[in-house]
Amino acid sequence: MQINISISVLFFSNNYFKRLLLQKAAMKETVVGVDSTGFRTDQASAYYSFRNGRPKKDWIKGAYAVGVASQLILGTCASYGRYQDSVLLKSLRRQFRSCTIRNHVLLADAGFDGRQIKLGDIIPPVRRHGALRAPERIARAELVAQPRLDGLYGQRWKCETVHSVIKRKFGDTVRSRTTRLHF
Repeated sequence: MQINISISVLFFSNNYFKRLLLQKAAMKETVVGVDSTGFRTDQASAYYSFRNGRPKKDWIKGAYAVGVASQLILGTCASYGRYQDSVLLKSLRRQFRSCTIRNHVLLADAGFDGRQIKLGDIIPPVRRHGALRAPERIARAELVAQPRLDGLYGQRWKCETVHSVIKRKFGDTVRSRTTRLHF
């Protein structure tokens, strides 16, 4: 289904605009890709930080849920600090719930592996020390193998495209100095 919208990748954090665009296109997403990226909090280059003796310690993590068919950003979540991506999955699900069908497919990388995974999610398990020992993790690895062969899991690259567009357009640095304005 082709959407006649002049902008290929739209960035709206307001749910009203997302619903309006999806209603105009008369569609609900069946496949949603989720990924996260990091934004630096300082403007110094990596070389300067290394030479100065102050390596990069903190960054802001931005996670995005992208509809595979429309390439619209259906949900965003930002956080401060270092931790696993699976913490952000519940918030992203809540945001894109109104834009998807009931039995949608969620595509994500192994960083989102955690307890928030549901039955239809295609998320590869994290391999600890190179092996999978738990039977449910082995079953999930086999469940992910077929969509990889079919090319469905490869549609996750559209999330990477959104990251690339955002970083190219706005830069990979958050320029505000106070933590309150970072988000």
